[in-house]
Amino acid sequence: MGSARYPVAVFRLLLFSEVIMTTTETKDYSQFGEQPYILDALGETVGRFLEIGAYHPTQFSNTRALVDRGWSGVMIEPAPGPFLSLLREYGNDERFVLINAALGFHRNMTRLWATDDAVSTTQEANYEQWKPIGGFYGSFFTPVVTLFDVFNQFGGGYDFVSIDTEGTSVDVFHELLKTDALPMVVCVEHDGRSVECQQAAHGRGYTTVHINQTNLVVTR
Repeated sequence: MGSARYPVAVFRLLLFSEVIMTTTETKDYSQFGEQPYILDALGETVGRFLEIGAYHPTQFSNTRALVDRGWSGVMIEPAPGPFLSLLREYGNDERFVLINAALGFHRNMTRLWATDDAVSTTQEANYEQWKPIGGFYGSFFTPVVTLFDVFNQFGGGYDFVSIDTEGTSVDVFHELLKTDALPMVVCVEHDGRSVECQQAAHGRGYTTVHINQTNLVVTR
């Protein structure tokens, strides 16, 4: 049998509907499909985020969809190339605070092995792991700020926190859970320590909404 035929007006309506559905779909910017779970957990909230290890405005981003929804936030990124991409995208937008530093546990200077890829790290073991394919172009010392530095200067009322620090994410997550500034949703790179992360999160009233080979998403 031949294909179904529609009156021109009906065909145009169907085509228009298809275009509307396509253009209103939310693009997934996240690394391994975490974004739908983050957005679902946040619902209709339009708030503030803290992105620790922001890397890039759109690539592997857990916050770009929130930016598109009108959110504001703080982005921390120590690597020069990735930070420059964030600066070019957000540097003139007053909704965003950009911090070119590493986040750690003591205010000091630390060595950063830098690349324009998503694996710049302050951890030598991570550097050695990614060295053959990571595109590292050198190392330098960068300032370290703490969570309390960020909270003290820019406030602590974040609705969503993303943690991806290439080797220290779980420790940063534990540090966040010690504070009273607990966000609604957290996405953390679990570095193979997902059980530990979930136990700590559940102890602070969070439930797991998604876990994959790299990241964990929890909400409260």
